Amino acid sequence: MVHREFFFSYQDMVKHAYDNGFSVEFVTCSKIYLHLNRELLGDATTKIDADYILWLDVDQIYATDTIPVLANHVDNGKLIVTGMTADKMTGMSLNYKFNPNEKLFSGVQKMPLVPNQGLVETECTGFGGVMMHPKVMNKLIQKPRFSFTNKETIYKDYGNLGEDFAFFWKCKKAKVRIWCDTNLKFGHLKTETVYSSDR
Repeated sequence: MVHREFFFSYQDMVKHAYDNGFSVEFVTCSKIYLHLNRELLGDATTKIDADYILWLDVDQIYATDTIPVLANHVDNGKLIVTGMTADKMTGMSLNYKFNPNEKLFSGVQKMPLVPNQGLVETECTGFGGVMMHPKVMNKLIQKPRFSFTNKETIYKDYGNLGEDFAFFWKCKKAKVRIWCDTNLKFGHLKTETVYSSDR
């Protein structure tokens, strides 16, 4: 399901980006499994000439100035950066730390972030609203990017972990740091809008 609020926020975000000198291309994919969609889109990003890759989920709303704000962070050396998205059920920020004992992984630790604290490092987040430098997909993270291989089944409860956890776990292994701009807030629309799309 695609929420109409997503389209309204997307329209405002793209118009704002164009008004600020950005050119925007939209690439989409619709397969049965989310990790396959992400993998195919990841492949597509390696074939286009882009300065930034922004991932959007259709059950979220985005701040109007998302693109220039996140692009500025990428320009300043942050390979992967996102805004602050709230969990659909709890309202807590979608940020996590991986268990340091990677050989006996039993879950991830919630890493609640406080809004309006600027740029904060995290280890894992939801994928909607993530902007990255193209070289992340081209060179740094090897396929499969969004699922665990048999050699990576150190995760006892792998079935409860989404494709975003797989990707960010691989980022951690590749020493690619993840950043969250806590001044930039995104809404999650499946149950309720927790954050306003406006900053």
